[in-house]
Amino acid sequence: MSFDWEKVQESKEALRLRLASLPFAEKLRLLDVLRERALVSVTPGVPTLSCEKKHRVTIRSQDPTNDR
Repeated sequence: MSFDWEKVQESKEALRLRLASLPFAEKLRLLDVLRERALVSVTPGVPTLSCEKKHRVTIRSQDPTNDR
């Protein structure tokens, strides 16, 4: 399978321009959709990053021997 890289680049640029022209409220709505999608795709049992406003970013280990 081969790709027409020029066509791919043109498509990416068109998408960037379309997204840049959206009103700010629509960009925020898209962020909400992406956030929901990311939350749904989190797999139980896989280490996650915690980004709480008041806390540091931590990696939670599933291996109890690896705790510090």
